[in-house]
Amino acid sequence: MHRFYKFRILPLLIFVMPLFSLSQTVNILPLGNSITQSNNEHYSYRYPLWTQLIDAGLDFNFVGSLTSNYGGTPVYPPYNGQNFDQDHEGHWGWRCDQILNGLPNWLPNYTPDIALIHLGTNDLYQGSGNAQNIAETIDELKDIITLLRNDNPDVIILLATLIPSTNPLLVGKISSFNSSIPQIAVDMYNPDSPIIIVDQYDGFDAANDTFDGVHPNENGEVKMAVKWKEAIVNAMGSGLRMNLKIFLEGPFNGIEMETDIAGEIPLMQPFSDSPWNYQGGEILSALPAETVDWILVELRDTTSANLADASVVRATKACLLTSEGHIVDTSGSSELFFDVEISNDLFVVVFHRNHLPVISSGALQKSGDIYTWDFTTDASQALGSSDALKQLAGGYFGMYAGDMNGDGFINSTDYSAVWTASAGGAGYLQADCNLDSKAGNKDKNDFWIINNGKFSLVP
Repeated sequence: MHRFYKFRILPLLIFVMPLFSLSQTVNILPLGNSITQSNNEHYSYRYPLWTQLIDAGLDFNFVGSLTSNYGGTPVYPPYNGQNFDQDHEGHWGWRCDQILNGLPNWLPNYTPDIALIHLGTNDLYQGSGNAQNIAETIDELKDIITLLRNDNPDVIILLATLIPSTNPLLVGKISSFNSSIPQIAVDMYNPDSPIIIVDQYDGFDAANDTFDGVHPNENGEVKMAVKWKEAIVNAMGSGLRMNLKIFLEGPFNGIEMETDIAGEIPLMQPFSDSPWNYQGGEILSALPAETVDWILVELRDTTSANLADASVVRATKACLLTSEGHIVDTSGSSELFFDVEISNDLFVVVFHRNHLPVISSGALQKSGDIYTWDFTTDASQALGSSDALKQLAGGYFGMYAGDMNGDGFINSTDYSAVWTASAGGAGYLQADCNLDSKAGNKDKNDFWIINNGKFSLVP
């Protein structure tokens, strides 16, 4: 166990409430296979991660039933007067089903607060890598998460995409498998036990960052450690978790929103141009299932929605909108995090590329340590009520469609400058108000004509 000055690094979230008690030592479980364990000639990512967490001033404790590497343990140098915490749950050559069978024997001896999961490589190598093999492995990962949650209902799951490999038997399988990982966070959403996707694939060069095409060398270990550390610091930092829900009029079908445009949605956030001019670097390695489109979320810090103009913007983030109306971050988690302090009440503005933006009519509500706002339940949830939110089928409410140029007004310019230029086209188009990947008369007649004259009431 290691005790240090806590939170020496400023948190990456809004300073409202810590995810852990400031007096709590956080148990971190490195859970995986040989990539987590490593061998007698290599440290594994665990050692550079350990040193980085020490430098971050965090109070943590690695847990696990193992303390050795495969074939023997290398000599780990002390760091800042501390000896390396060798506890881990990395098992050389093991598949997910073997980890699943082992957890009931291991968990009585420790309770993780954070689990670092990098699993699936052996399942793909030993299996066919076809859709059935991948689906079975994903199901086993879900079962592993369920066991961890049964042990600790508040456990935070840091679920990694697999690092790449030069092994020709694994290259294509890993890409297919990684594309299925983000959906786990959506399917198993639980506000008390968030699943945060850690992209270990991106930026990892299997040719230069492994010693055998599969297992990380020193460079690869450091790369993995950096990504784990960033995710852990976020989880251990103080701050706000936010859960937002909203519907778009265009793709709404009476129950949820259609995802017809999924194949056209860019992996890079689309708000970098005018009128949004947002320069955030949000990018996806794969689009999670049930994604409707990108959404831009803005936090404003003031005492009243009427006073929440651009001068009080504290943070902005590009996020994803699911078919059920949840605004999620690019990891697939429904909790959003922002790097800013607030001094008054918190109001949220939601932008979409062809729907009128809205702002919460009141300060965000706090439930436990999560701030929530649901725009779908009543027009009064937005400043301006029915002038800001449109009543949809089923008694729900959503953002007005038809603001094709995103300027906050539904007017003749949307028709003359945007719709006429795109009519008859297909793809990711501003004139595609119902998000079916086509721009045509339905977008003009069902949305622009009906909503013409409406404008945003965001200050």
